[in-house]
Amino acid sequence: MALFQCKLFSKALYRSVNVNVVLPLPDSNNDFFGADIRYPMPGEKYPVLYLLHGAGGDEDAWTTLGRAQHILDNLIATGKAKPMVVVMTNGNPNCQAAPGEWSAGQYIPSFYGYQGAKPAATMDESFPDVMNYVESHYKVAKDKAHRAICGLSMGGGHSFDISRRFPWPHEYQRESS
Repeated sequence: MALFQCKLFSKALYRSVNVNVVLPLPDSNNDFFGADIRYPMPGEKYPVLYLLHGAGGDEDAWTTLGRAQHILDNLIATGKAKPMVVVMTNGNPNCQAAPGEWSAGQYIPSFYGYQGAKPAATMDESFPDVMNYVESHYKVAKDKAHRAICGLSMGGGHSFDISRRFPWPHEYQRESS
């Protein structure tokens, strides 16, 4: 898997948003488990998983703490998962990064993010900006059957809110605490 760190402009939030995108590598060098890995041919599209972090995290939580890209590599190599694009965004609409990682300093994490500023929009209101960016920049399927959203703790609440506000985008939804 290849990890890309991107910035997109959110019209809903009126600012740049950090997004991490994990893409499957289009070669067979990942075949360290002896599995027959087949990546999409020209014209085919990847399924997409939107993976949301818990309170106190940001777009880096799943890749630095959860090692999501390594776990997915192993699942794909053993045939337990299909190659897919995984998108991780900062779920705190009023924060540029996790506590201690930006100018607000080491504030106490909460389900409402940094308490010193009110966001221009909620996570679920700004989520279409992330989906539109991903669908215009990556080789992903745009139909409901090939989209999923899930999150841990606060991210589970966000996935619920996003799916409630926009029931059309995701076939699969999962919340975890």
